[in-house]
Amino acid sequence: DYINAVFDSKEIIIPKSKSNNVEIAISTKEVLNAPVEKGEVVGSIIYKLDGEIIDEAEIYSSESVDEIDFIWYLGSILKKIIIN
Repeated sequence: DYINAVFDSKEIIIPKSKSNNVEIAISTKEVLNAPVEKGEVVGSIIYKLDGEIIDEAEIYSSESVDEIDFIWYLGSILKKIIIN
């Protein structure tokens, strides 16, 4: 349902008089199927000033996510039975 993600932070200097003209657009993959490897690109972030792109960066998965299969479900159910 979710994945932790990071992006390379950068310092962008803009005039104070234009600070209200900054737009930030984040886009992520519509569907992200496991397995997902740590460091895999999962989206992007775009910075615009007065409608023009001034910088952009890729968003990466900050952790790996294993594929969920029958064995995983069985183990999950058994853990719940044993704990309860």
